[in-house]
Amino acid sequence: MSIKYKDVKLSTLAFAAKFGFVTKELFFEYLCPLSQNRKFVHWRRLLIEGYLQPSPTLPDVRYLTPAGRKAIGRAVPARAIYFIEHDSIAAKLYLELNSSGLLIHSSTEYELKTSPWNACNILGGDNLDKVPDLTADLKSNTGFIRIAIEVERSRKTNFRYDQLALRYLRLRQVHLMLFCCNKLSTANAIERAFNAETFRNSGKIPALFLITEFEKNRMAVETKFLKKRMPLKTLLLAALEQPTSAWSEKVKTGDNPFFVKSNDKKGAA
Repeated sequence: MSIKYKDVKLSTLAFAAKFGFVTKELFFEYLCPLSQNRKFVHWRRLLIEGYLQPSPTLPDVRYLTPAGRKAIGRAVPARAIYFIEHDSIAAKLYLELNSSGLLIHSSTEYELKTSPWNACNILGGDNLDKVPDLTADLKSNTGFIRIAIEVERSRKTNFRYDQLALRYLRLRQVHLMLFCCNKLSTANAIERAFNAETFRNSGKIPALFLITEFEKNRMAVETKFLKKRMPLKTLLLAALEQPTSAWSEKVKTGDNPFFVKSNDKKGAA
């Protein structure tokens, strides 16, 4: 079945409803798997039809309009512009995981913070003093593993990373942690904070990789985990006890429909 404009519209509106924004980069790379010309046409059409409106300061960032919210249903508030660069990295990780066909469910930081009961159940902690930027449940050979994803775009103090490590120790339902870091010194500081027998015995050792390398290599980015180095995709498949063939490399429907395919045969091509 060919991909139609309605499919692209639904996937884009669903993404914006979950994350509070959509960027041209995310739309072109993930949400509109068509020719370059069609990408430009559909990106513009969503604006003309009144589903999206550009940011006053960054035109490549767009938000849902009232019409867009009505078309998709429940949606989070528009994300403040100074969070977009950080959230775009988390969104790319989300979309990469969703493309694998192994994503079962996910929650953004906003979704967890606005639903404390669900957050406690998902994270397995009684105190929500630490909520990951993103959680993702991936299908494993025996069920699923729950991954916590953190995007570190700035270097914090060692004390703050020590506190972060202790808070993760209390999140009983988190099985694997991914830290996407702005530079090597940040990754080293995080590694030091989790470098104790207590964390190893509890399975709370994070996998670390750099933002710049992820931007270039996506799921082939090299990670450091338990003093070993391997591509992120290889690490996840090993944790899931899944063969390479289980990773589809094609966009499928996860807990949110990116990419959504409509059943409307009359949709515009």
